[in-house]
Amino acid sequence: MVVNGLDEYISVKCKQCVKTVPICPKPGTRYVIDGCSFVSSIVRQTSWIFGGQWKEIKDLVEKFVISLLGEGCDATFIMPHWEDVLTPTDLKNIKKGLDFVSVNKRLPTAVDFYQNPPCVYFTVAQILRSCRVDVKCSVSDFEFEVAAWAKVLDCTGIISDNNEFAALKGVPYFRLSSLNTKEHTIDYIDRVLLTKNVGLREHHLQLLSCLLGNSLIPPEMLQTFHRKLQSGMQPSGHNPVLDIMPRICMYVRPQTTQYNMLARTALADESKADFLQAIISRYNLENVDGDWKPHQTPDPPHQVVTFICNLIHVEVISQCSILEHIQSLLYFAKFTFSRILKKKKSTLR
Repeated sequence: MVVNGLDEYISVKCKQCVKTVPICPKPGTRYVIDGCSFVSSIVRQTSWIFGGQWKEIKDLVEKFVISLLGEGCDATFIMPHWEDVLTPTDLKNIKKGLDFVSVNKRLPTAVDFYQNPPCVYFTVAQILRSCRVDVKCSVSDFEFEVAAWAKVLDCTGIISDNNEFAALKGVPYFRLSSLNTKEHTIDYIDRVLLTKNVGLREHHLQLLSCLLGNSLIPPEMLQTFHRKLQSGMQPSGHNPVLDIMPRICMYVRPQTTQYNMLARTALADESKADFLQAIISRYNLENVDGDWKPHQTPDPPHQVVTFICNLIHVEVISQCSILEHIQSLLYFAKFTFSRILKKKKSTLR
């Protein structure tokens, strides 16, 4: 989830706040990299449809690491917590792929459907570790923990395509999608210029993000509030946020700490004032100091580790698809269970 309309506003109304800078301005430059954005960028570069391109993904990850570290940079990747290793959605997608192969006798193409690889976060984390790169796993609040690690590790900034990091206090935000490995540059969002453009100060940016809509206050919760701000305005055809941004900013400026009024007006529920204040504290990275550490995450199940390690073995992934692996596992399970059942029946006789 990103801040609703912020990217559109920057590209249309505030291009000057985007600055292209050297990726490694000095030796020892260190970044925290958003694992979700990184994995998405890697998968988008592949011919991935549903299975088979693990070697392609592995090669792209290694190429990225070499290009980044070759510039003298250091990086810590933050990945989602291990509960995301194999989600119920992944299992449904695997079944969808198997059903497709069963009916059509071929692997699906992009025309049929597109899915992220199952277990992709865990797999990419393992590939990064094999490249001797520091990888940490989120426990619960992914975006907050990415930002907290950036602050604790005293990093140059966060590399991500999630513009929610632009609203954080004190941690610079760099756009992953703008990284140019040939020119060794990356785009940086200048918060001072951004807030100056909209007539606010930098400390207003956290509240502005909430009133636009973000991961914790989805735009659906703000529909009534936004419609009121649109009253009497002629739609421009862009994202409505571009039209109402000046009105939101006028609303934000005098009411930074009046959470009861903001909750009543924007969220239609004054009881959510504490919730709104807690989000602002989250964006300000309060209570994050040099001793901050998330709780330890449990290791993933041994079976999952074994399964993924088999998948990323070069000789295997260059010849077989993940669907073929899953099919062979299912056939093996079916064969094994049928043998057990036959043996059980013969014993009963």
